[in-house]
This record gives sequence, C-alpha cells and structure tokens, in this order.
Amino acid sequence: MIPVGPPPLHAANLRVSDLISTSDHTWNWSTIKQYLPMYEPHIRRLELGFTRHVDSLVWLRNNNGIYTTGSGYGLKNSVSASPQFHNFNWQIKLWRIRAQPKLKTFLLKAAVGALAINDQLATLGIGNTTGCIRCGCSETIEHVLFHCSWAKLVWDLAPLSPIDWNSIDTMLDFLMESSRAMVLPPIGITNASMPA
Repeated sequence: MIPVGPPPLHAANLRVSDLISTSDHTWNWSTIKQYLPMYEPHIRRLELGFTRHVDSLVWLRNNNGIYTTGSGYGLKNSVSASPQFHNFNWQIKLWRIRAQPKLKTFLLKAAVGALAINDQLATLGIGNTTGCIRCGCSETIEHVLFHCSWAKLVWDLAPLSPIDWNSIDTMLDFLMESSRAMVLPPIGITNASMPA
C-alpha cells in the first residue's frame, strides 16, 4: 500500500460524474487521462450502466452502504499486512537502532513508500517529470537511495563494510542487509584536525 497525498487543487472536488460525458453517457477519456492516468486501465474495464444516478458516498463493506466503526474495524482485521512487511521485525530492525528519531522516521517513510520523489509526485499530478535530476533514470525511492550513480558514490565513501547492492531491490532489503553491515573506524585520521 502506497500512501496517497491530497489531490491537486484543480481536482480537489472531482466526482465520478465529471469523468462521464454528458452527451452520450460514456467515459470521458481525455479527462481520465488528465487526472487519473494511473487508473485508466482499471477504469477501461468498468462498464457504465444505463440509468443515471446522482453521486453519493457508499461504504462497500456494508450491504446498506453506510460506514460503521464495526465494519471499519472488521476491514482492518481482515486485511493482512503486505507479505514483505509481515515477517519484518520493525522493533529490532528499525526502532532499536542507535540513530536519531528523524532518521528512523525517514527510513520508515522510505520503507512504506511515503517519500516525495518524482515518481510519487507525478502519480499525484504534482510536477511533470518522473526522471532523476542526476542521471535521468526513473526516480523511485530505491533508485534515489541505492541505485543512482550519485547514491552509490555516497555509499562508497561511507565508513561501512561493503554492502551487496545487487541483493537490494526494496527498502526492506536494505534494512535487512544494513543490519549485517559494520561501521568501520575512520581511516587515515591520527589526530584532531584542528589544533586545541
């Protein structure tokens, strides 16, 4: 599950009826491509009914369409965690590490896909590029943190034991691999850089 931010201001009040052509009661593909390009394949599989109804909010977990806290709680309990998160021990691998709280929060956001990188922003209709500003490749969280040539350079300069970057495809892979990495002592520094 990837967190989704607020809709762009010009689409904040968009309704399903805005995606349907009023003249022939078919999908308005230009509007869908403009506001919801990532959902177009799913929308193409939906057939519109012959009757026209006014938009309304409906909770699909209840037969009457009305949300209740019980049905929300039932949904929470019925949805199992993503398999990649299920066997991951957050307490040991993230929250107990000796690091600043803001770094732990950053790592959590990266692991669940909640960082504002170009791929995510373009999905939300913010910005018009999905490419990395350094190398032009698709800017995903993993690319920015591990696979971009600039990121690799930073990691090579860090005082860590070598990490097998070929085994890292996701942020969780990184958290697992980095728990085995060793922080190396500074090399070549024999005294304080500034005289006392």
